[in-house]
Amino acid sequence: MKNIKINLVIIALFLLPVIFSLLGCGDTIINSKWRTQNLIIDGKENDWGNSLTYIDDLKALVGIENDDKYLYLCLVTNDQDLESKVLRMGLTVWFDNTAGDEKDFGIRFPIGRGGVNREAMRKEMEGSKSQRPNPEKMREMLIKNEYEAEIVGKNNDVNRLPITELKGIELKLGLSNSRLVYEMKIPLSHKGGFNYALSADTNSTISIGLETGSFQRNPNNENRFRQPEGGEGGFDSPNGEGRGDNFGGERGERRGGFGERHGEFNNSSLEPVSFWAKVKLTGK
Repeated sequence: MKNIKINLVIIALFLLPVIFSLLGCGDTIINSKWRTQNLIIDGKENDWGNSLTYIDDLKALVGIENDDKYLYLCLVTNDQDLESKVLRMGLTVWFDNTAGDEKDFGIRFPIGRGGVNREAMRKEMEGSKSQRPNPEKMREMLIKNEYEAEIVGKNNDVNRLPITELKGIELKLGLSNSRLVYEMKIPLSHKGGFNYALSADTNSTISIGLETGSFQRNPNNENRFRQPEGGEGGFDSPNGEGRGDNFGGERGERRGGFGERHGEFNNSSLEPVSFWAKVKLTGK
């Protein structure tokens, strides 16, 4: 009997890590708050009040609220590494209404440098060719000239369109007290004729993932931005190539002065951000 008890203890100790893994003990849980005031999607954090909570894994403040029609998301960071990845590599917000970590439906905004309105930026930079653009000015232009978003489906379908044409969805990047602010508003259901929605109810639990693109070298030893894979199998861009521009290492990244503020690329800063949280929606 004594030997049996000892064996049971050994088996239990062996299984504990497996059990905790299956339970998802490391999952972040965020409780959405019921929206009690008007939340304007304007790239500012002023109207979020105490709804923002600091998440160390992201190095950012995150706030989530909902009402009976929409979910509202806000991310605020002054972490230069995270900001740089979002602006240069793009950010995809994934949704899974089964509270898992499947990439069922995603919204990529900003797209990254591959989605910047280059003609508008070129016009703004005319007349300054004799001097290096101010890094803060470049930062502001990158934010202001992100005018498109991509809707990403589970089966690798990608639909890029102007953010002004996203019926029911509102997206905005901004700067507030020198901090990058990302805001999103998205319908909970397709009622009302919305093409894109969460298919979730109040009081349900969903999962939200935040993922940046990665920075890789292609066979020609050129640096290239690569978007995260979606659904079953990966994608980069409609033609199968990595989306974004080619940049020749440090010199290419420093072009325009933006690299000076955010530091040079190194192996650690090239790692993409990937964060998932379970979000409990709330009723009134």
